[in-house]
Order: sequence, then structure tokens, then C-alpha cells
Amino acid sequence: ESSEFTCLGHPWTVGIYPGGLEDSIEGMVAIYLCNKSNKRINVKYRLSIKDLDGRETAYTFDSFEFECFDDNWGEKDFAKRSRILKSRV
Repeated sequence: ESSEFTCLGHPWTVGIYPGGLEDSIEGMVAIYLCNKSNKRINVKYRLSIKDLDGRETAYTFDSFEFECFDDNWGEKDFAKRSRILKSRV
């Protein structure tokens, strides 16, 4: 999980799971945005991973109504781990 950051006046974290989650497809990375405030918020968001030249190698975008503290939303099968690792070398 990332360090907490503030956007739109609310605290957030991003969770990146290189080995995916229990129900992820083998070889996939999972990524989640997590609301750390005690307030409900409806947002549109975009999460991406960039290569060393700043080009996006994988991204997701969505809108979601986050409930209170620790509610999260994202992709359990965000991108192939091998593709992300290849772009970072």
C-alpha cells in the first residue's frame, strides 16, 4: 500500500499487488484505490503504470462511489506482471 496522499480534499492510498489477489488470474497484477476518509465520495479516477520514458504501459479508469474509511475499488486483473516488469527494465 502506498503512503497516504490527498486529492479532492480526501486522503487516499493506492494498493499494488504484484502477485495479484487470491482470485486473480495467474501472472496478473492487482491495483486498488482506497478511501481513507470517513466520508462518502463519488469519483472518477484513472490509475496507470508508466515505463521509464513516462509512457503508460497499463491503465484503468472508472467511476465509483466510495463509502467511508478503507472502502476500495480497482482491478484484480489489472495487467500482466511480465509486461510491467519488461517496461521497467
